[in-house]
Amino acid sequence: MTDRRPAVSVLIPTYNRAWLLKQSLESVLAQTWSDFEVVISDNASTDDTERLVKSYKDERIVYWRNQENIGWQRNMWQVLSLAKGDLMGFLPDDDLMMPENLASKVAVFTQYPNVGLVHSKYHVIDENGKIIRPDTNWKHGPDRTVDAVEPGANVLKALLVGFNTINLPTVLFRRTCYERLGGFTTQLYHADDYEYWMKVAAHYDIAFLAKPLVMWRFHSGTLTNQYCAGSVTGVSNEGLREQLLAKYLILDAYPSRVPDYAHVRQAVDHVAVERVASQAEAALEAGNTPRDVRIFLLAMCRQFPRLLTSLVLWRTFAKTILSRRIILLLKRVGRW
Repeated sequence: MTDRRPAVSVLIPTYNRAWLLKQSLESVLAQTWSDFEVVISDNASTDDTERLVKSYKDERIVYWRNQENIGWQRNMWQVLSLAKGDLMGFLPDDDLMMPENLASKVAVFTQYPNVGLVHSKYHVIDENGKIIRPDTNWKHGPDRTVDAVEPGANVLKALLVGFNTINLPTVLFRRTCYERLGGFTTQLYHADDYEYWMKVAAHYDIAFLAKPLVMWRFHSGTLTNQYCAGSVTGVSNEGLREQLLAKYLILDAYPSRVPDYAHVRQAVDHVAVERVASQAEAALEAGNTPRDVRIFLLAMCRQFPRLLTSLVLWRTFAKTILSRRIILLLKRVGRW
């Protein structure tokens, strides 16, 4: 490693994906913006990862190899701690940058000093690199066609009431965010990035570029796919739990920074009830046993006691105890 202080640090945590890492790394080296370092944290890979990285004779590449596998999340924290750039962004080892990605986002930071984070649209590619959804915000909200610099308070409110509209590989954020707010929370495993974007929005403005600047690979082996699997609602039970927990962590930590706090908290409670009830109803319709659904509901109520105040959730809970015949009878007599 050198003492050079680059403008941008591109952070690539990796494990046993040498053939995909090669593509990701070369997409960084092909950037039109050249003042960067690319930091690779190798989580004790057993394939050709080390040989591959060391075959590049580019001083901008920083390679770190863990002596043992520390898990993907700790490896994310590790690569973040190694960064030296004034701007930082993660690039998962199976994703790619378009050539103007860094230059386009650096320009936004230069023009808007109050912006703490820039994200963008992207192309979705399959495991072979074929574009399957071009120019999109797929799985991160509706398509947007106009660049925007948005007040952080507005973005924070939207993220709290809605869902995560910021896709990690498209993000570049300031080192000052990291120095002020610290790294990702240890209380979440899948939604730690979601919580972090809200944390940044609580203190900085957020910029969006409507041009696709990243290729996001979506296939069966991605963590995102596993996180979304398991339900027709589009998210697993654990994924839903973490999404809701991310919201409440922010509400508890930054009440003074959430605009119209009481109203937003009420809206988040309403969203939590609706989503938990929908998850349970979908599980019942899909053939899950009432006992399994009841266990899910009880676990969610223990985590989020405010759910217990909702008649909607109690109705759903009753369906896991009463037979369908009794439920129909209660409806007929007007007591349901």
